[in-house]
Amino acid sequence: MKQFTALAIISILAIGCSSTSTSLDFAAPAKATMPIFAVSQTQASILQKILGMLENRAMAADSWANGNFFYEVWYAFADSSLPNPYNGGMWGSENLLWNIDQANNCSKNLTCMNALNRSITGPLTMGSDNYVCGFISDSGDTKVAYSASGTIPDAGTGTASAEVIKALITFHSSNNDFHSDGQLVMMGSYNKVTGDLTLKVASYGDEPSLNNVFSVRMDVVGNAFTHAFTLYYSKRNSPMQVNGYYTNNLDLVGKGVSQGAGKYFLVKVQDTYGKRQFGPNAGMGPAGGEYYCYPAGAGDAELRGLTEDANTTTSTANISPNCASYVTDVAAMNFLTEADIPLLPMNIDIF
Repeated sequence: MKQFTALAIISILAIGCSSTSTSLDFAAPAKATMPIFAVSQTQASILQKILGMLENRAMAADSWANGNFFYEVWYAFADSSLPNPYNGGMWGSENLLWNIDQANNCSKNLTCMNALNRSITGPLTMGSDNYVCGFISDSGDTKVAYSASGTIPDAGTGTASAEVIKALITFHSSNNDFHSDGQLVMMGSYNKVTGDLTLKVASYGDEPSLNNVFSVRMDVVGNAFTHAFTLYYSKRNSPMQVNGYYTNNLDLVGKGVSQGAGKYFLVKVQDTYGKRQFGPNAGMGPAGGEYYCYPAGAGDAELRGLTEDANTTTSTANISPNCASYVTDVAAMNFLTEADIPLLPMNIDIF
């Protein structure tokens, strides 16, 4: 797995913003809606860390590291507020929560610098929405189009807050030290009364000196109160070294309940790690994908003993009864397409 490079991505996408007034917090409802895998504080062995950071997939295919089916899914939705015990403490753009936290840094305290009052379209297939205000950071690297509507009185302070918040956040940075270029986009809406949440995230990174490109797209729809969610996640890592095909892909769709005792969620995955890493069918995996039913609140401690061959299934008939209510919907869900994923730099000049 690559996250740009361990140091470069943090330099590229660590966002800093000016602070003033309007508050748009998407991180809290996102954490209450989407699945977040627990992270143990047991440090990995030196060998595991080396395998993880060098990304030697041939050696790591049968260990809890890059190339392991359950590790890759765990990494995508792990709790990035804690150090990663398997990768030198590092998280990066392939982690959904990490991306949301980065974008959220620029959506908490904003000044309405530009009166927009119009529809703005996000990049790729993110769609469009109506926004009232625009914010531009001092450096010009960050732009936020946003709206806050309705009022909710605060019983404790008497200060009203917005009922519905919407934002389209874009960030761009170049790092000359690492010869790197990065982009991050998040488009979201949250209703504080109903708990309904929609988030779309896209991340793109380019390291020309290493011939590396890193592309991630993640969409989550759900409810922060019931913890029910539906999600789509895809990543593409190059270089395109083998017959012109991306060699490191992961596509995932899922549905269920992310929190609570006795709750579960079902995912369907296709990937190119391990035995399906190369060739003209790279990215396809078994026809239709592989399924696994996760218990809400699971983490690396429970998952690292599982294997792709022994614990996943390509047949909906063999899915755990705990996820029976999600089988029909997940089986019918399509993976994101190349049009959804930022394989090239995005147009983030939103206003």
